[in-house]
Amino acid sequence: MTTELISSAISEARRHLEQNPQHATGEDGAVHARLRGGLVVEASDDDDHAVVTDMPPSVGGGGSGFKPGGLLRAALASCDATLLAMEAAARDIELSRLEVVVESSSDHRGMLGFDGAPPGPLEFRLGFRLSSPDASEEQLRSLVEYVEAHSPVGQALRAVPSEITVEIS
Repeated sequence: MTTELISSAISEARRHLEQNPQHATGEDGAVHARLRGGLVVEASDDDDHAVVTDMPPSVGGGGSGFKPGGLLRAALASCDATLLAMEAAARDIELSRLEVVVESSSDHRGMLGFDGAPPGPLEFRLGFRLSSPDASEEQLRSLVEYVEAHSPVGQALRAVPSEITVEIS
């Protein structure tokens, strides 16, 4: 989809929700996870999109798919990249490069039942790499600030400390 089409769709969605605030909230589609064997799990949504996860051999998996924590980082990275592209289009900013890298640190004892060890990420590190032929560094940094304030996945994970860097080229 072109920047113009994205911008038009965003404008229409914003206009619709301003005029119809009762349409702003609702149920999200369910995701169903099914064990396929060993530690291989297939998760699918109501539209038949699917992803497969597997754990590494060190904990009994086959390493044949994303680890579930990798999907968490992928969800954050893709959510932030998508939202940034949407807002760039809404602001009529052309992006020649958009990359979001999400890394995390974890204490793996938590998922193995060690008392006192948290079973999830201890921190996230987000890196935004942006380039634009027509936007200033200030405009690109403003996009990142917008994303950090409005990312649905980011907001869901906000209890975990996050370090954010922005690289403009």
